[in-house]
Amino acid sequence: MTDTLKATRMAVCRPLFQLFDYLAPRSARRGARVQVSFGKSTALGLVWDEAPADPHPNLKPIDALWDEEALLPEELLRLLEFTARYYQYPLGEVIQTALPLAIRRQPELPAPKERPRPAVEPITLTPAQSEALQSLRWALAQGGVTLLDGLTGSGKSELYACCVAERLAEGGQALLLVPEIALSTLLLDIVAKRTGRRGAVYHSELGPKTKAELWQACRLGALDFIVGTRSAVFLPFADLRLLVVDEEHDLSFKQQEQLRYHGRDLAIYRARSWQIPIILGSATPSLEALHRVKSGQWACVELKERAKTSTPPRLVLDDMQNGRLGHLSLALVREMRQTLRRGQQVLLFLNRRGYARSLACADCDYRSDCPHCSTRLVAHRRRRLLRCPQCDYSEALPQRCPHCGGGQLQFVGFGTEQLEEEVRQQFPGARILRIDSDAYRTPKQFQAALDEVQRGAVDIILGTQWLAKGHHFPHLYLVAVVDADSAFFGHDYRSEERLAQLLLQVGGRAGREGEGLVWVQTRMPTHPIFAIFRQDYRATAWRLYQNREAAALPPFTAQALLELQHRDEERALGLLEQLDPSLAPELDWFGPVPAGVARRAGYYRAQILLQAPTKAQLQRALPRLRVALQELAKKGGASVSIDVDPQVMD
Repeated sequence: MTDTLKATRMAVCRPLFQLFDYLAPRSARRGARVQVSFGKSTALGLVWDEAPADPHPNLKPIDALWDEEALLPEELLRLLEFTARYYQYPLGEVIQTALPLAIRRQPELPAPKERPRPAVEPITLTPAQSEALQSLRWALAQGGVTLLDGLTGSGKSELYACCVAERLAEGGQALLLVPEIALSTLLLDIVAKRTGRRGAVYHSELGPKTKAELWQACRLGALDFIVGTRSAVFLPFADLRLLVVDEEHDLSFKQQEQLRYHGRDLAIYRARSWQIPIILGSATPSLEALHRVKSGQWACVELKERAKTSTPPRLVLDDMQNGRLGHLSLALVREMRQTLRRGQQVLLFLNRRGYARSLACADCDYRSDCPHCSTRLVAHRRRRLLRCPQCDYSEALPQRCPHCGGGQLQFVGFGTEQLEEEVRQQFPGARILRIDSDAYRTPKQFQAALDEVQRGAVDIILGTQWLAKGHHFPHLYLVAVVDADSAFFGHDYRSEERLAQLLLQVGGRAGREGEGLVWVQTRMPTHPIFAIFRQDYRATAWRLYQNREAAALPPFTAQALLELQHRDEERALGLLEQLDPSLAPELDWFGPVPAGVARRAGYYRAQILLQAPTKAQLQRALPRLRVALQELAKKGGASVSIDVDPQVMD
């Protein structure tokens, strides 16, 4: 028996920064699943490497070898290894993130379903699209990264479909990443109909069995392409030939908890390591993408004409110092009435859910503070509750003040629910639909709501950023941003860039097949951010880019955010103050300071922002800082996290 076993190094699915040695059959292949005894329980592991020449004499044998051959391809194993190293996260936990639950829990692999090839519908490209496709062909032939910088409504999805069809003409597979589940079905339909290829969507809302079957179908080549959200970047492919990241600028590609990876950046790494081309598409490219183009590292193809209309939407900057009805100006209400009389649709955009930002008492100092976070509970009047946007704590909406018993409770601020109430009062005969994550909880419900809008069964749509990108509403004429000013007061240096992207994306829903109007309610109509509606987005982007360069901020530098959480406020900051800057004197240290949301889910949060001239310099310092940070946490009874390339400073 011992002649058939050898010492083998395993990556075990546990939150530990090391590999573990076991005795395994000599036939065990790198990337195969194993079940091992670990402490007092069992755990899943992957065969990772050979053990050192002089292994420990008391190694345990594995409990079971689940796969006779490697389950994961070598390029995916390298991606998992890179992810763990770059984001300073345990390899076993990265593997757990990458493998569907059913693949982790049962040795039997599901059989892929038979999927018929869809009928092909011919593509008719505009002259601008044809020219852009020619440039894309040349760029893809060179390999590397190509930014497709195309206006909203210019038909980037059609170009993705053309590239998939051409790259897969002789076989192979493609992966298309989208920032949100709601966009996956739309892109799936376009690519399937234009290419005749077998595709599927992959995202977090799928059931365990479905995810496992798609994972296996992808691995065996039974699917030609996948359209998925960020986690799809970890799917195994039999023969990956093309990667596409749609809306590359979108914040949703960055995981904000646990393994804080960026789906776009890992897609780029995967494409480069496997030497396949990748397209990054956006109407509002991130400053990081523009920086790579400017420095000559990436190619760029521009698409600056809308596909179904040559007329850009008109802009009205509505100074809210003038008269209003509730939260809508008198002028906007008049314009809405005229639009509805013509049989056209209106979209009111407000990126704030709920009825009001908080609840307050006029007789005492009561405010609807969350008992676990340093935030206010948002009022949801229809569901009669107060809910925390940070930890999801909720309580019943009180009828009288919980502190003084008075009856003078007041709603502070407003959200989509209150706006809907006002609009129904002003337009009693209109067909009104509010679309946000409070009203629709599943992708199927959301898609049904979008179908209503697209077939003209809705007059006025109220929505949050769910509606800001990717959707095509042929009957939509007027898009109104109800409260543009609220985004000016963020403490994140990326706030203005995100506001510009959001405004341009939501404005791009207007007039997709004819004339359109973008209406912006603001008290600061002269703010330079609104120039994005009058000139190319690049002008605003380059202004922000120069500001970043002058301030030595990303993309000109690299950052990592170290965070420590503790039940005691003074202990949280005190422990982090013990982290010695001499461990990495080559870095700039900012902090420790309390986090923007100083308390979350009962834990006080302290942070240090680290900055380096290059990512390589930062990466060299992070491993020793992680070890020191973990030692502090263990000594002080705290928990810690590291966010490499942070996108949100909260």
